[in-house]
Amino acid sequence: MNRASSWIVRMPGPDDSAATLRLLCFPYAGGAAHIYADWRQPIPQQVLLQVVQLPGRGARFREAPLRSIDEMALGVVHALQQDPDPRPLIFFGHSMGALVAFETARLMRRSGMRLPCRLLVSGYIAPHLGYPEPPIHALSDAEFGDRLREYEGTPAEVLQHPELLSLLMPMVRADFAAVETYSHQTEGALPCPIAAFGGHNDTMIPEAAIAAWREHTRGGFSMQMFEGGHFFIHTARDALLARVVADIEETLGSAAATSSVGRTPAMEAIR
Repeated sequence: MNRASSWIVRMPGPDDSAATLRLLCFPYAGGAAHIYADWRQPIPQQVLLQVVQLPGRGARFREAPLRSIDEMALGVVHALQQDPDPRPLIFFGHSMGALVAFETARLMRRSGMRLPCRLLVSGYIAPHLGYPEPPIHALSDAEFGDRLREYEGTPAEVLQHPELLSLLMPMVRADFAAVETYSHQTEGALPCPIAAFGGHNDTMIPEAAIAAWREHTRGGFSMQMFEGGHFFIHTARDALLARVVADIEETLGSAAATSSVGRTPAMEAIR
């Protein structure tokens, strides 16, 4: 596997060769590509499901994890440049993944690349608002482990086994460092529509912080809140996937209309 292809994992479908659209998913802090493995069946067959695999996890476990959002976005952009695909893209990212997806789209614009036709951001504060919690990435291992136990996204089997936790801690700590040291730089709003999702009981990311994503698009904005806390991506999986599929089908419909009657304003975002 070359370095470019290692960044993007393909989740096999029944006939990926017939796919007309790509959904590229970005994992949350501490997450690997497998967190989206059970998305393949609900996603329409016309869609190629791909997931970003960051260094330090999965098949890339032995690689040093990255400690900045910009480095993560740069790696994804390089991978997309080295493996060009004419099919339109939709980005989905949860928590840290939403931030990486956002910065990837902005870097693609600065690089003159075709942008994703839709950006789906989940469980993260609008980037210009700044990280909402006191930083923890520089805490001692013991303190950092204690704080991880307060987050509902770390599997219990990891937290209950010190050896496994110590093995994964450098990667998780690097992800927290990337999020906590991120500095937003003002640019023009993206042309692609943004759909923002949040959890009603997420104590870190309130509804107003989800709504503030509106400032980052000139292509249309929508928002939906789901039952659950920060990791509603798992606890409200079916409801969230229903909304993601609806956004995908709207994009597929726009693409079909474009192919028959010419470009529509909504599809200008993919230019």
